Amino acid sequence: MVGGSYVAGAEITTLNLIRDLHLKGYHVFVIVSSWNDGDFIQRLGQYGIPYQDIKLGFIFITKPFWTLDSLVNYPKAFLQVKKIIKNFKPNCIFHSSYRTFIMVYPLLKGLKNIYLEHNNPTISQKNFKLYNFLSNKIHHFVCPSQTVRKTLLELNVPPAKIKIIPSPIDPEFRGQTVLNHLENEVARIGIVGQIHAEKGFDFIFDELVKVTEPYQLYIYGDDHGEYARSLKLNMPDILKNKVNWMGYVKNRLEIYQQLDIVLFPSLSESFGRIIIEAGAFGIPIIASDIDSFKEIIVPGETGFLFKLSNTGELPQILDHLLSDKSLRKKIGSNAQTFILNNFTSEKCTKEYENLIAAKN
Repeated sequence: MVGGSYVAGAEITTLNLIRDLHLKGYHVFVIVSSWNDGDFIQRLGQYGIPYQDIKLGFIFITKPFWTLDSLVNYPKAFLQVKKIIKNFKPNCIFHSSYRTFIMVYPLLKGLKNIYLEHNNPTISQKNFKLYNFLSNKIHHFVCPSQTVRKTLLELNVPPAKIKIIPSPIDPEFRGQTVLNHLENEVARIGIVGQIHAEKGFDFIFDELVKVTEPYQLYIYGDDHGEYARSLKLNMPDILKNKVNWMGYVKNRLEIYQQLDIVLFPSLSESFGRIIIEAGAFGIPIIASDIDSFKEIIVPGETGFLFKLSNTGELPQILDHLLSDKSLRKKIGSNAQTFILNNFTSEKCTKEYENLIAAKN
């Protein structure tokens, strides 16, 4: 049971799992939210995987119209899920959201339930109660990193129920190289993903003015929000001819083909999909030294980490990489080898197969 409203990091991981299990001969049926942009179900269709989109929502205190829509459609959605379970007779059900699990929990008793915790939950009284409930009903919690595992333990999820399975690279990224690598006259640095404060943009712009080597920065992400408009308005004048706002680009392959360095300055992440995508292309990455990134990057070998508290460190790393093309090639090559050896969908799917086969 997945959300599938749109395709981003968590949805890519889920799609890879669904496809790989299907290809291995497992009978897979997917329940998708009817509130979607069509991309997720289009990919299911391409893989030949049966699905049904259902208006199974949730109760949102701060979103009354969403709640009303969910309640209006709930009786029909509940009966649809009941019919699917009766006809399909699943041995195991994967959940990418606790919301759908809660809404149809009476139908799930006696079945093996595996919850995919893609995000890092906050520590709060609400979540203590929520995860206490989930811990008593869910058989396995799958998370992408030690960072998320630590949080789940703090929320009193039993250690034996938690399994770390890092998110894999999308198979289409395998065997890719950067076509223009080392050929750009001026090196291209890229930031890929959502544009909001938690991604570290305020820190980055203050630090980029200190970089002395020539570069162009390309920012890929929806730049129509209020925060992005504020960034553009308040950007230092010295950066205005260096920063290129590319907007949202759906084709990630197209993005990475253009870049020489990828910058990931996020303040908090449960994993680092951008890191493994860039690494699969052989692109050196510079990222903030948050715990989840430390699990993916070997400093000085497969990339570089900088402290968000240390002003001046990032410009030094950038100047070092920008001035040395051979170093960029070496770090990128190391990253590609490391990612392709450790973050494959085959490894990921095998771990899930072990969970499916495990006795409760």
